[in-house]
Amino acid sequence: MSKIIKDDASGLELIAPNWPLSSRIKAFTTTRKGGSSQGDFAGLNFGLSTNDDPRSVMANRDLLYKTFNIPPNDFFLTQIHSNLCVPILPKWNHAGADASYTDKINTPSVILTADCLPVLITNRQENIVTGIHAGWRSLLMDVIENSVAALKQDPQDLFVWLGPAISQKAFEIGLEVKSAFSYRNTLLQNLPAADRNPENLFIPTKNTGKYYADIYGLAKLRLQNLGIPLSQIYGGDFCTYSDPDRFYSYRRDGNKSGRLASFIWIDA
Repeated sequence: MSKIIKDDASGLELIAPNWPLSSRIKAFTTTRKGGSSQGDFAGLNFGLSTNDDPRSVMANRDLLYKTFNIPPNDFFLTQIHSNLCVPILPKWNHAGADASYTDKINTPSVILTADCLPVLITNRQENIVTGIHAGWRSLLMDVIENSVAALKQDPQDLFVWLGPAISQKAFEIGLEVKSAFSYRNTLLQNLPAADRNPENLFIPTKNTGKYYADIYGLAKLRLQNLGIPLSQIYGGDFCTYSDPDRFYSYRRDGNKSGRLASFIWIDA
């Protein structure tokens, strides 16, 4: 489902999709392994919005780009937990949005997370990509649907990777969030009614009115409803909250959490 890529010289470690596409599509999520950040942010913190020393963050970014030959990139989103997907063009740089797409080579789509779900998508022809920041708010508000629509591709030709996020065993939500998702799932008209709200999506916790939510499962439902075959959806096999040596987690560490970065681009 996913694979781990290590660079012994730098100590950096990436999580990448194990999908049947050529090396022309580069896609991965960073971990906190390696890097210059110290203290609470120890490792490869990618987030300038954190309380980390910005010089360390920039050193981390420089190290990652050099180690893995990432094309120079100054396009970043201002992630606001929205449902907006924008093309990677200069006029939309730093836009308040949570997904970006492009059909240009050597043009990475970059998403920052620390428990939220990174969704990386490309097509069979390997000529268009999108990176999506799918926290529960964005997921509920159809960020995946809007991003797939922007690609204008046959869903049968799309390949999806669900990067490291908080897993069900750690993702506790309230009844109001559960109810919102349960209702939204009833509108997934391309799925049989019996398949729209699987019982195992939400498991009651020991706290009254609280549930453990499966964000990976919720995303897969949306993707399947769009017509993307389940056999072409990869990943969903890590838990950022439960693996502090490898991942940053905002729910675990709050303002002391760094940020992971997810990249996807078409290589020249």
